[in-house]
Amino acid sequence: GVTGFVNATGTAAKFNRPCGLAIDAQNNIYVADASNNVIRKIDPSGVVTTFAGAGTAGSADGAVASATFNNPTDMAITPTGVMYIADLLNHVIRKIENGQVTTIAGFAGALGNVDGTGSAARFNQPSWITLSPDGTLLIRDGANSANIRKLDPVTGVVTTFAAGSANLYSGVGVDSTGLVYTALSANTITLISDFDRV
Repeated sequence: GVTGFVNATGTAAKFNRPCGLAIDAQNNIYVADASNNVIRKIDPSGVVTTFAGAGTAGSADGAVASATFNNPTDMAITPTGVMYIADLLNHVIRKIENGQVTTIAGFAGALGNVDGTGSAARFNQPSWITLSPDGTLLIRDGANSANIRKLDPVTGVVTTFAAGSANLYSGVGVDSTGLVYTALSANTITLISDFDRV
C-alpha cells in the first residue's frame, strides 16, 4: 500500500500504480509502472531495477535510460525479447529492441480512432496489449469504445479487429491457435470469434 519509486529487492522495492506484466524467456518479470512512467524489471531472485524510462512523463524515443513514457500500462514480449508497450496517455504503441525505444504506431499526443500505417494511425488511450502466435499485436483501445485494434509490427499497419461499446472489452488474450478472448465489463470471459483468428 506504499507508493514510491525505489529499486531494491523484494518488499523493499516501491512502485506507483503497477499495471500490466510480461515474462521473458529467462523468467524475468516486467512491470508497467504506470504512474512512475517507466518499465521495471524483476529478476528471478526478486531484484527490481528500472528497465526503461527516465521516470518523467514524455514521449521521447531513444536509448532505454533516456526515453520517456506517459502512463505505460501493458506490454508484450516476443520469444526473442522484443517488447511492445501500450503507452496510454501518449496514445501510441512503442517498441523496445536492442536497448532502443521507438514509436511504431500512433503519434504522441494525437488521439483519435483511425486505422492506418505507423504514425498515421490514431489511438485513444491504448491500455492492454497481447501477442498472437503469428506475431500480430492486439490492443485494447480504451477510450475508443474499448475497440480491439490489430497491429502488424513489421509493416506498422493498424486495423480494427473488433468493435466494442463503451467499456465493454476490458482485457484481451490470444491462445496458441490464434483464438481471441476478452474480459467483459459484464463479469464474463468471452470468445470474440471462433472463426476470425488472428
